[in-house]
Amino acid sequence: MDLAAAQHGGAHPQHARRCGARRGAVGVAGPLRRGLAATKCACKAALQLPCPLEGQRRQRQRQRQGASPPAPAAERGPCALFFPPQRQHRRRPCAPPAASAAHFALPQQLLELQSQPGWDVACMLLAAVAAYGWVKLFDRLAGSGALDRKLSRKLVHATAGPLFMLTWPLFSAAPEARFFAAAVPALNATRLLLVGSGALSDPGLVKSTSRGGGARELLGGPLYYVAVLAAITAGLWRAAPAGLVAVSMVCGGDGLADIVGRRWGAGNPLPWNAAKSWAGSAAMALGGAAMALGFILAFSALGYFPSYELDALLPRVAAVSVACTLVESLPINTVVDDNLSVPAVGVALTAALLPA
Repeated sequence: MDLAAAQHGGAHPQHARRCGARRGAVGVAGPLRRGLAATKCACKAALQLPCPLEGQRRQRQRQRQGASPPAPAAERGPCALFFPPQRQHRRRPCAPPAASAAHFALPQQLLELQSQPGWDVACMLLAAVAAYGWVKLFDRLAGSGALDRKLSRKLVHATAGPLFMLTWPLFSAAPEARFFAAAVPALNATRLLLVGSGALSDPGLVKSTSRGGGARELLGGPLYYVAVLAAITAGLWRAAPAGLVAVSMVCGGDGLADIVGRRWGAGNPLPWNAAKSWAGSAAMALGGAAMALGFILAFSALGYFPSYELDALLPRVAAVSVACTLVESLPINTVVDDNLSVPAVGVALTAALLPA
């Protein structure tokens, strides 16, 4: 009995020859099958299709590492035959929240400067000098006749407050920083008191900030203006958008309304107040809303208060702007000055519609 017959336990020689022929065919077909598989892998790699041998290699590697293999392609759906499962990335743990949102958003160089002793005093002096220089510039322009006195007064009214608010991010996060900042408009209020009472002579200041050229006028609207700035800075500061909106309504709204109303409001007075015009009221509503939106977006980007979605922020700011415009248009200037009524309404409505 030959070897094939011995392996089959004495089977028939013809059956042994058939088994030997089958084994020979398998021995020849094995390398051929592996070659065909390699050729398929090369073609699929050229077509950027998943390679079955590569998937088997990765599955064996996962099994050696103790990881559970992915679900079969039949369980993942028909698309898994062409699109391999995505690699699962481990999420990194979230960083702990910063102690102050403003400290997270401000540049590191500014944060290092804010930690220096005396930084807030230096910012106060810088803001005071800048405010004095800005008003003095319009004093010179109005005194020389290069700029109309009424236009000069309204330009100071419209720009002094926003320029002052731009210095707020320079101050540190210390609790007393707001009071150093509030000292800037307080110093201007002291100057107005001295000039308006006659204790100090400053003709340029009188020409650039008064309506009729009298020094006593400085004790009215101009004094209320800087007093409101000081109160908003000390009371609201950077923690809520109410102060930003109120100052924007007084400056970008009321200041722009007078400029536009004098130029284009002659033929379109309001029905309830002939001294006001539709052109001036529209300019106040649009200008105040635009300035308020700009400051809210800027300060929320710096991290002083939570960010608001624009589609929710826009109608609320518009509502506050329209309400402030309506209050400014009422014939109550002889009872309540616009520099007091407009910011009061702006703070109240903003605090209700946009809580910090």
